[in-house]
Amino acid sequence: MFKPYYYFFLLITFFSFGAASTKRSDIRSLTGETTITSITLPIDSFLVELVNQVDSARLYEFMAQLQSFKTRYAGNASGRDSLARSRDWLIQQFSSFGYTDIQQHTFTQSGNQLQNVIVTKTGTLYPDSIVILCGHYDTVNGPGINDNGTGVAIVLEVARILSSLQLKYTVRFICFSAEEQGLVGSNAYVQQIVIPQQQKIKLVLNVDEVGGIRENPTNIVKVEKDNSNPPGNNALSAFFTDSLASLTRTYSSLQTTITNAFGSDYISFEDEGFVITGYYENFQTPHYHQTTDSLSHVDVHYVKEICKGTLAGIAQFAGVEKEFITLYHTAQENTQDTINDYQLTIKAQSSSAIIFPRLFYSLGLDTFSLVLMNNTGTQDDTIFFAGAIPAQPYGSAIRYYFLFSNDDSNTTRLPSSNRYFTFSVLPDSIPPTIIHAQIGPTSYLDFPLPLTAAISDENGIQDAWIEWNVNGFSSVITLEENFAGTWSGVFDGSVTPGDSVSYVLRAKDNSLRHNLARFPSSGAFQFRVLNSLLLLHSNESDSGNFFSTNDWQFGNPSTGDIPPSPTGLRIWATNLSGNYSNNTTSLLTTPSLSLAGKKNVHLVFKHFYKTEPGADGGNVKIAIDNGAYQILIPAGGYPYANVTALNEPGFSSNSQQWKTERFDLQQFANHNVRLQWKFSSDALTNFRGWYLDAARIDYLPDSTVGVFEPTANIKQFSLFQNYPNPFNPQSVIGFSLLAVSDITLKVYNLLGQEVATLIHNSLMDAGKHEVTFDGTHLPSGLYFVKLQAGQLSETKKMLLTK
Repeated sequence: MFKPYYYFFLLITFFSFGAASTKRSDIRSLTGETTITSITLPIDSFLVELVNQVDSARLYEFMAQLQSFKTRYAGNASGRDSLARSRDWLIQQFSSFGYTDIQQHTFTQSGNQLQNVIVTKTGTLYPDSIVILCGHYDTVNGPGINDNGTGVAIVLEVARILSSLQLKYTVRFICFSAEEQGLVGSNAYVQQIVIPQQQKIKLVLNVDEVGGIRENPTNIVKVEKDNSNPPGNNALSAFFTDSLASLTRTYSSLQTTITNAFGSDYISFEDEGFVITGYYENFQTPHYHQTTDSLSHVDVHYVKEICKGTLAGIAQFAGVEKEFITLYHTAQENTQDTINDYQLTIKAQSSSAIIFPRLFYSLGLDTFSLVLMNNTGTQDDTIFFAGAIPAQPYGSAIRYYFLFSNDDSNTTRLPSSNRYFTFSVLPDSIPPTIIHAQIGPTSYLDFPLPLTAAISDENGIQDAWIEWNVNGFSSVITLEENFAGTWSGVFDGSVTPGDSVSYVLRAKDNSLRHNLARFPSSGAFQFRVLNSLLLLHSNESDSGNFFSTNDWQFGNPSTGDIPPSPTGLRIWATNLSGNYSNNTTSLLTTPSLSLAGKKNVHLVFKHFYKTEPGADGGNVKIAIDNGAYQILIPAGGYPYANVTALNEPGFSSNSQQWKTERFDLQQFANHNVRLQWKFSSDALTNFRGWYLDAARIDYLPDSTVGVFEPTANIKQFSLFQNYPNPFNPQSVIGFSLLAVSDITLKVYNLLGQEVATLIHNSLMDAGKHEVTFDGTHLPSGLYFVKLQAGQLSETKKMLLTK
């Protein structure tokens, strides 16, 4: 009859109530002669399913994000800034899991204000009795991933998995700060919050330094018990520690050894008589408190298995509800609709079949009408229901709530107690909301110019458009909704460098009043059309005469996981066919460029990067009049304040897609300059690298300066991507020439066979040109358009769909 298991539950029940008191005498009275030996548990299929939700990829991402914040040290200003960014990220993570009771506990350390992050999940049966899962998020010197990014990652993952479940006891997830200064954050929490509020702490489970050693894996973890003064809580600590060790062996692949607790945040609780336990790695990492305490030395599988034990422990000690109903609903907003019924949806998670899903609504009276909800489908463990409240006249105020029951005889009300969701039926007088990032000075090469805006209204959008004005000539562009809330259009009018452009966005909603929005509310957005000095714009035939060292290569990338450049096939990359080299600095430098007679000067280029986060990366530099190189800062700054291999700010990690960067060069106008892309790597992990294309310098010529005369080092022409693309059957192909050129423009199929000659050996003036290609006589498929000028050529892909 499994007597050890039976006695285990007797002890759990007995100690669950006694351990909640904050008085040392109460704890001593419960533990006098208790001796706990090793506990053996039968396997619980519910807990097996629960711990199988632990995701090593999420744990890795949590730790990688913490590493990106660099040194989170409370002892200096930069470290405190990293702590603040880490704190905000932690709050965002807990919020994304659905937690709403998120508090910042502010305390002072050496005159500086720091914060503990406290997240509470209230228990259903014993809301005043608390189980704490904690780990500190500060570090000493270095990224501190083992000490203690591992503990923080486990706290986050356990919180994520338990977010949709109900627990009998309240669980508090706490990320402490200033642990490395002597447990300052946890001690402040105990002295300022726990003791004054006489909180009932059932158990504190602390997770600190549990990353193992990637180069020397182990399958043993230390589970820690209290064996110090005051002694009154030691027996209970031994009991919970032995229980946690047994749960760890049962629900993970790890073996356990019992050791004594010391030197971490649970000691702040132990000193006041509370019951503690925790985890610590079996062999201490050699990177402890070193700058090398990084993700590359952490055994992620080891962290995952400890997370399984932690999850099983918190679920067991906090009394996870195996019979439950959890409901999720987004409240109905005010509406002006008096014709259509108000459709309500709700999501449910339940331990058994839901048998009675009900919606109750009232029209401002104490009498409620019943609507039975319909099951509309399932996804994983979530069931979807829908029901409708009948349409009501203007002026109606409606209250409603949900009441669900299941086969386990559980009943849940949403919202709880005597609260209600409410909405009113009223005419709309609010115009749409328009959000748009103003267009800055833009090169003529970027035309036809796409424009996007987020436009929303609770009644939907009837029409949206842009009113353009170029040098006094007006036009209107209709915007189309690409996907929910995002509208776009293309200005395809003729522009030349130096033109002044102004524009206004307008939108009309679908309300009875057709409210009209204008953005900006007065005046207009304005920008100038810039000329461009082409450095590497869609250059398919040569490398732009750039000078390169070490890893930089020019050509077609052959790694399939890198997205193609949006402007051409051939690019510069730190490796076209694999990963960049370890412990290497690679430089890519332009010829000398004259910025004489230019104003509003900007460097613009497109790039993609995928590097070891925070360790490897690149930045852009400039040398003035053959002087020393100095760093350039892009608009919006670099994503990393310091890339280790560069020892400077830079681009690092994964850009996810090709991006456009813009650098202000106005301060260097009227000088000769060289631009340089610098990429550096350390001796550890390497990734794909840095990919560069479409580099150019945008500018306005001074009034005394004529059109830029291109040199032999600068690209003479550029072929634009056809639009629309895909197309059926016609598409416009555009190109620009910086000087009078003899050109040929042809279209080829996938076999390399010529299917159309659009221009043949024609002498054409400098400027922008467009040709319409008609594919009526061709089958659907991929085609190539090639622009040829002398020995130079450029190719673009086109997709014909019929």
